[in-house]
Amino acid sequence: MIIDFHLHLGKGEPAASPLQRNLLPQSLIQIMDEAGEDKGIVFPVTYGDYWAANQELKGYVDRFPERLILFGRVGNTADAAENGRMIRCAEKCGFRTEGVLREARYSERDGKYHDNVIMGVLASDVLSET
Repeated sequence: MIIDFHLHLGKGEPAASPLQRNLLPQSLIQIMDEAGEDKGIVFPVTYGDYWAANQELKGYVDRFPERLILFGRVGNTADAAENGRMIRCAEKCGFRTEGVLREARYSERDGKYHDNVIMGVLASDVLSET
């Protein structure tokens, strides 16, 4: 069995580059067939709201479960700054808040602008713990 471990999928943002929008499952599966791949792990293309992106991809994976595996994306959701559970989980994994971009993301779900939390982990953070 051949599994491609990094495929992009989804409608994406209208202003995104052509490689980051309108990548639909039928086209992706055709490309996988031509490459001799049995399954693919799919990641959302560029979105302003990754909650919506994960929901879209879940729908595709539900339609093609024998071919697609969802690797959800978190962090750049429109409500990330308000999502204390997500931030605490990232902190437990070693991530630190590096900054906040105030009202940087617009959410079509609620029609509001939200802060975007930038979090990261450095190799030196991880290596100092071992």
